[in-house]
Amino acid sequence: MFLVGFIVHVVLWRVRRPVNTTVTIILVFVVSVSIVWLALSIFDIFQGLTDFLPQEPVDKVLSLLLALALAVSYIMTYPALENDSPTLKLVYLIAQKGRTGVTEEELFRSFSNKNAVEPSITEMISEGLVRMEGQSILLTERGHRLATIYRKWRVILGAEMGG
Repeated sequence: MFLVGFIVHVVLWRVRRPVNTTVTIILVFVVSVSIVWLALSIFDIFQGLTDFLPQEPVDKVLSLLLALALAVSYIMTYPALENDSPTLKLVYLIAQKGRTGVTEEELFRSFSNKNAVEPSITEMISEGLVRMEGQSILLTERGHRLATIYRKWRVILGAEMGG
């Protein structure tokens, strides 16, 4: 159920990004999850999948709650991906430099507010996303994974890369 909402979301964003993304993404997931749940649970449209789908009424309700919980979690996370959160933008900028890394000064030039960057760098070091090597800031393996997810996600949605 969540997957249908996710696919609808990606297709809509690729075809034409809505002006009010928050309301649209909420509507996409609520409507998609609800329609799929009704089709599967109430109207038994896909009767051939009885071995795979929940059969008991309580299980059907729980499957709806799970799909809605996934949707809410995704909806709450989406703005960080959509709006170039400082941490994701920093990870992306460091990833672009590859093995040479990037100096703090180079990062400060990419942001209008140095005071917003310094706490993010400190936090990223403590979270194991980056490490200092001389004057360069380099991504750790964990940072590379986050940068890859962020880059691929932006490509899927057809969003321009920050930086």
